[in-house]
Amino acid sequence: MKKYLYTIFLLLIFGGCAEVEKAYEDTKATVLNLEPIYNVINKPIVTLTPIDKLTIEDIEKAIIRAGASENWVFKRIRKGKLEGSLYRDDRLAEIIIVFNKNRYSIFYKDSSNLRFDNEYKMIYEDYNTWIKNLQQAINAKLGAL
Repeated sequence: MKKYLYTIFLLLIFGGCAEVEKAYEDTKATVLNLEPIYNVINKPIVTLTPIDKLTIEDIEKAIIRAGASENWVFKRIRKGKLEGSLYRDDRLAEIIIVFNKNRYSIFYKDSSNLRFDNEYKMIYEDYNTWIKNLQQAINAKLGAL
């Protein structure tokens, strides 16, 4: 921590404002264990069954089962769109999953007690771990269809 404060102090004396702001954000991210939000964008769906023999409901059920295996709770917003919530201790993560028969995406929606920084789109590292675990579970369930 002292190293980071010293770096900021030196930049204040010898550097410009942009460098100070960058050093501050890097320090804040390091100290608070923040990372850029991990979104899954247009991940191809790979299945054992030919995709033309599957329905969008088959895909939805596989995603919901995968989420349940990681303690996510989903509600259907509309065909091809789910909203998911995960509670861990006093923390909450909310996501949106959009999908069709070929691809799916996972997007951050909201959170509580995960140190979300809206300006820099940073969040506590556990959130990204949860999303990566969910992505792996979804890929496994879809791959078994």
